[in-house]
Amino acid sequence: MKKVFSVLLALVTLMGLLNVGVAVSAATPDTQVIEAAAGETIEIKFTEDNCYGVSGAIEYSNRNLFSSLTPGGTTSYGKVTDKAFILSSADKVTCEVVLTVKISADAKIGDTCVVSFTDCELVENNVDYSGRSGYTKTVTVKVVKKETPTTKPTTKPTTKPTEKPASTTKKPATTTTKKPAANLDLTELNKQIAIAEALTESDYTADSWAQLVSALKAAKNARYAKTQSAVNKATEALKEAIAALVRIDRSALENLIAEIKAFLEENDLTDVWTELYEALSEAEAALQSGDQEAINAAYERLSAAFQALKDELAKLGEDKVVIQEVEVEAKCDEKCHVWSRHLLWIILLIISAVLNVIFIVLVVLYFVKRKKNAADHTPLIDYDINDD
Repeated sequence: MKKVFSVLLALVTLMGLLNVGVAVSAATPDTQVIEAAAGETIEIKFTEDNCYGVSGAIEYSNRNLFSSLTPGGTTSYGKVTDKAFILSSADKVTCEVVLTVKISADAKIGDTCVVSFTDCELVENNVDYSGRSGYTKTVTVKVVKKETPTTKPTTKPTTKPTEKPASTTKKPATTTTKKPAANLDLTELNKQIAIAEALTESDYTADSWAQLVSALKAAKNARYAKTQSAVNKATEALKEAIAALVRIDRSALENLIAEIKAFLEENDLTDVWTELYEALSEAEAALQSGDQEAINAAYERLSAAFQALKDELAKLGEDKVVIQEVEVEAKCDEKCHVWSRHLLWIILLIISAVLNVIFIVLVVLYFVKRKKNAADHTPLIDYDINDD
């Protein structure tokens, strides 16, 4: 009878050992809830079967719920931390991430923490390294009331078995998983991946960035390669793609825009142009009048306004040449000097030609009008001395 009782007690003990902690079984579902009491130690498992590797990040909604956290798992295939994991193998294996956590002793009933395995990349094909990508699995740990242990039964069996019952329990079969064919060195590969991911797309041309994206994707897949040569090849390809990036140079355009804005703010010719237009309108009106004094006054005003505009433009041209000479000595290269000076003289030539045309037209109109006014069209008065 004692032997029977011992067997039963052994079965209960074995079942208890199998149920220590709560784990995510193989073929982990996308969501799961684990209930545990304050102060209890549990295991949170993320498992993928029949794969060549898996990687991802680990996030916590309430990390303070755990007084301690120890990462682990099938680390012979890679590395597992409390924030991320990357496991790979040359053969199909079971990859498992295990987080051994202890619920804080002062945790309250109902407190929860959602452990998320995010941005997971599962490699199911070692030829093109394809598989499930970008998925997330979550495990919600919920604090519940601690269960009171049940008392052991005191009733003993009344009949003694004639034969020793065959043990119904089987020892767990020891499963041996295949290790990678070689211990691959991913240090330089991961370094180049980190460098590429730190770059900003807007700083480079579209074509060179597209080549980098392609090389970066191949480098990430090479983490699951079978040979070191494949890893090295992907590393060199990523290095070359980074070196081949063509940075977009916006400095010349930005400097030109800033220079033009500053020029317009410092050299506002609005008043000069306004005076010229008003004088021109007054001159055109005076041409239609019969008042010589008004015509003369309009001429003087228009001539002064026109000369003031030419003086301002000439002054601007001189200032621009001086500024450009300073830029020649300090900033610009030879190509910049030649183009800037040519562009300046072209602009001044066009402005000068327009102003000269306006001036000639005004002068011609003035002399035509003056000649017209010089002609005496006043009729003679019929005067007779006898009229006095």
